[in-house]
Order: sequence, then structure tokens, then C-alpha cells
Amino acid sequence: MNADNDTTFDGSQRKRIRLYWVLLSIIGCLIVVIAGMGQRKAVQPFRKVVYATNGVINKHWFCTHVKLPVGQNLLSIDLSDLQQQILQYSQIESVTLVREFPNTLRVSINERKPDGCKKKKKTCLGVRCGRWFCFLAHSTRVRSA
Repeated sequence: MNADNDTTFDGSQRKRIRLYWVLLSIIGCLIVVIAGMGQRKAVQPFRKVVYATNGVINKHWFCTHVKLPVGQNLLSIDLSDLQQQILQYSQIESVTLVREFPNTLRVSINERKPDGCKKKKKTCLGVRCGRWFCFLAHSTRVRSA
């Protein structure tokens, strides 16, 4: 081997080269992150509810009785807490909440179906699971039918 082409490094030179590569990698990552931040869209607050149900609870009743976090960032909304709040109404059997970016919350409600038995001439009905519920968001015409 020719002595002019010898490219062996001692321990301290290897450490220095490794340190330069690490520093260059960190600087490159920082440049990419900073450049990406300039192109990021502003986070939009939650503004819109897309509502669907298989029963009679309408969107107006839902929006006035459920404490929706309007104005909060869509990602900061705790969907499990909101779901538990909605499920406190015995007429509601299940609820599905889906975030749709940038600012929409999709709500799908599955309501319990009454058996038709009446409880003490009130507007409460029994369901097959043995629970009773009073009507929510029904007109008096629907209640008496």
C-alpha cells in the first residue's frame, strides 16, 4: 500500500468526525422543523356539529341540552367525557362521536325504542331492557300518540 493513500484515523479523529456528523444531522432536522412550522395551518376552533339519529331527538334539543365545547380546539375535546355526558339521558342507547377536521364534530345517536307500556299516565315508556325513560324533545302530539 502507498503511504499517500492511507486514510486511517486514530481514535480522537474518529470521535471528532462522528461529532460533526451528529451536529450536522441536528442542524438539518432543526431546519426541516422550522421550515415546516411556517407552512402549518392555524388550528381552527370547533364550530360545526353534523348530527344524525335513528329516533326523534332533534339537533336543536341536542345542542341546547348537551354542553358542547364550542370554540375549543377540536383535538382538545375529550370525546369520552362528552360521550358519558350524552349517555346520561336514558333515552339514548349509544352515541358515536367523530372528529372531522378542521372544525367539525360528527354526532350519531342511537335511541332506545319504547315497548309502548305507560307508567302512571306520564310520558314515560318502558324498553325491552327493563329501564324506563321519559321522552326527550318530543312534541305533545307525539307523546299522546
